[in-house]
Amino acid sequence: MVGACLFTFVVVSYWLPIGALGVAVALIGLAQQHKQFRIPAFVWFYFAFVAWAAVGSMTSEHPAKVWNDTFAEAKLAIAILAICNALRTERQVSFFVYFFLGCFVLFPLRGTLVTY
Repeated sequence: MVGACLFTFVVVSYWLPIGALGVAVALIGLAQQHKQFRIPAFVWFYFAFVAWAAVGSMTSEHPAKVWNDTFAEAKLAIAILAICNALRTERQVSFFVYFFLGCFVLFPLRGTLVTY
């Protein structure tokens, strides 16, 4: 849960380039849980999309650019998988939603401090 919140804060605020660290913390936390690992249907579809993009990148006019974007999508798919498994109870979902809302409340503050 902490890793999911860290990833969300970093993605929404753009203050620190540690999104991968947040996902790594979330995956380590999930590995230590004794609950069944689940993969919802929409995550399977997203992984299929990423696989199709990887196959399509081989025939692209700009394979390096497409591959970089496909790799970013693959990282996002792993983050989605970690968040889906971290949010299991109603209380966890509620906390995450309020945390996400708080990150968006801080967004104008980030714009003021970073871009003046």
